Amino acid sequence: CSSVSSIRSDHDGNDPPLFLMGHSMGGAEALHFMMTEAPRPVAYGLPMGNIRGLLLESPFIALHPDSQLNGFTIWTVKLAAKIVPSRQMLQKLDSTCMSRDPQVCKDWEEDKLCHNTGTFEGMAGILQRSAELAALGEGKVVEGLKLDPGCPVWLAHGDADRATSYDGSKSLFEKLKVKDKTLKTYKGAYHKLHAEPEGVKEEFVKD
Repeated sequence: CSSVSSIRSDHDGNDPPLFLMGHSMGGAEALHFMMTEAPRPVAYGLPMGNIRGLLLESPFIALHPDSQLNGFTIWTVKLAAKIVPSRQMLQKLDSTCMSRDPQVCKDWEEDKLCHNTGTFEGMAGILQRSAELAALGEGKVVEGLKLDPGCPVWLAHGDADRATSYDGSKSLFEKLKVKDKTLKTYKGAYHKLHAEPEGVKEEFVKD
C-alpha cells in the first residue's frame, strides 16, 4: 500500500523532505493522487507541494495478462458498487505470483491480514483508477488527470511480475512529463521486490 511518513519540522521550523511511496495498489493510488489536476487534494493536512519525490514499487497500472479479470466480472463489480457498495467480495490472489521465494508465498497464505476481501465500492474504485492510468499509458486523454505528477519519479518493477503488468508500468512511465524520472527494471523478479530472493531485495533496498 502507500504511506506518508510522520512529519517533524527542524529547529528552524522548516519541513523535512517528504517522499510518497506505494507498492502495487498503493503505487497506483499514490501516482493517481499526484497526477490529479489542481487544486490538488490534501493528505493528512499537508499540501502536496511538499512532496519531493514519488517512489513506486510494482504499481498496479494494469494487471498481468494471466491475472486479468474478465469483462463480465468488471461489469458486475461496477454494478454491485452502485447497488450494494458496502457489501464485501472475495477476490482470491495467487500467492505464487508474489515472490520466487516459497517461504514468502507460504507466509502470504498463512497471514490472516491477507484475507482477499474488500467492498464492491472499493474494488470498483481501484479498477477505475488503474484503468485511467492505463489509458494515459496508451496515449489517451483522461479528464482530471495530467501526465506531470509535479515531482521526481522513481519506478521499480520486475520484468517477470505475474501480478501487475511490467509493460503497463513502462508505457505510462515513458509518457510522464517530468524531467527527473527513473525506471529500474529488476530482471526475472516477481511482484514483491522487497521480498525477492537472489539478492533482489537487498538491491531494491539499496536503490
